[in-house]
Amino acid sequence: GLASGGRANKGTRWCTPEEDDDDDDDDDDGYIGLLGACWTWTRPARTSPLRGSRLCHELAHSWFGLAIGALDWTEEWISEGFATYLEDLHPVEMEEQGHLKALLRWRRLSDELQHSQEDLQVLRPNMERTGEVSECGSSLVKHALNPDKSFMQVHYLKGYFLLTFLAGEVGEREFVRFFRRFVMEYHGRLILSQDFLQMLLSTFPDMARRGLTLSAIYADWMDQPGIPTWLCERSAVWSQARLVEEVKAEVVKWTLPGQRRQGGRSRKRGRWGQPKVNHRELTSDSLMLLLELLLQEERLSGSTLQSLHTAYRLHTQDAEEEEEEESEDEEEM
Repeated sequence: GLASGGRANKGTRWCTPEEDDDDDDDDDDGYIGLLGACWTWTRPARTSPLRGSRLCHELAHSWFGLAIGALDWTEEWISEGFATYLEDLHPVEMEEQGHLKALLRWRRLSDELQHSQEDLQVLRPNMERTGEVSECGSSLVKHALNPDKSFMQVHYLKGYFLLTFLAGEVGEREFVRFFRRFVMEYHGRLILSQDFLQMLLSTFPDMARRGLTLSAIYADWMDQPGIPTWLCERSAVWSQARLVEEVKAEVVKWTLPGQRRQGGRSRKRGRWGQPKVNHRELTSDSLMLLLELLLQEERLSGSTLQSLHTAYRLHTQDAEEEEEEESEDEEEM
């Protein structure tokens, strides 16, 4: 989440390390302070997770996109990948919920990479020529006129996973502290990927000793199409998370009525002529995964679709409003 960081200041900036150190509460190390010219914004405890993450994403552009921009417009991940990563930095996010969200993003990225041109799958399409300009000061934005690029999320998702990988190498809390130092160093400037990565590697020299060099990051994450090995391995871990397994169990419940029942024993039927089953209440992320997995089924009966429609009020549901209602119900209890 975004937490108040002290006095207002001209423009939008991060808390300085000195300001952060004035707070004796070590638990706040994972918070991010946002200060504006006339306001300070904090994330209310009861703001819905989905709405909160969207607010965090757009507010993150105050730093990555506005205060710091990409020198080469082909490196869109500097804006969108960073903002997507910062969505998850709020205190109410549980680790298991984070695994579920990561799996949803992995599925979206994997599907996109399977159905797109390889040239559109790299974070640094100009590679070694990134940042070059002509004699008149202009630069070529590669793939800018490709209509397929407008609908792709590679820079959001692959950029997010790159930052997640790097955070795992140094520790998330230290990574957030580094973010603060980086923003203070480059505030008001245009940067290339190498500016961020070189400062990260110099701040954490153990990374290079483990073989994680600038050229290695380029080769594995930025200059190649497809999915890095680390991401394939992590997706297997996310797929086995508890919340994901709960959703898979719900999929079995929804598909069971369409299967041939053994032993000839009938079960009590509900309104739509199907066996009556108690279904688990799902968060918006869990419901999204449930619907994605059900779409992979070869066949779903009309009565199953109708029951699904009714059980989750799909005809009227807005994910944000539903999450907000759940929070209000908890307060009343």
